[in-house]
Amino acid sequence: MGRENFRRRLYPRVTGMHNTSREVVHALMPYDALLAPTLTRPAVRIGSLPSNPATGADEIYGWIAFTFPFNSTGQPAISIPNGFSKAGCRSRCKSSDAPVTKPA
Repeated sequence: MGRENFRRRLYPRVTGMHNTSREVVHALMPYDALLAPTLTRPAVRIGSLPSNPATGADEIYGWIAFTFPFNSTGQPAISIPNGFSKAGCRSRCKSSDAPVTKPA
């Protein structure tokens, strides 16, 4: 009974994730490549996140907003170092390409 309940809850969520992934890929198909920041803020020193343990997950998810769409859609992407912040932490940008398709 527990497994069946788990499957009943999991299936719609996985289906929703796959449908959203297809919508994102479809919306980006007219473009040859996409250049975007990797993160919403400069990198932080190791050990400084989360700044508040009670809201840590929200803080981190807000920080990786540009990263997870490509992780969930399976599109090829690369994060490229492009300098340093005033605090001396690396700054990066992300380049993404259309998904690999089979030749016609």
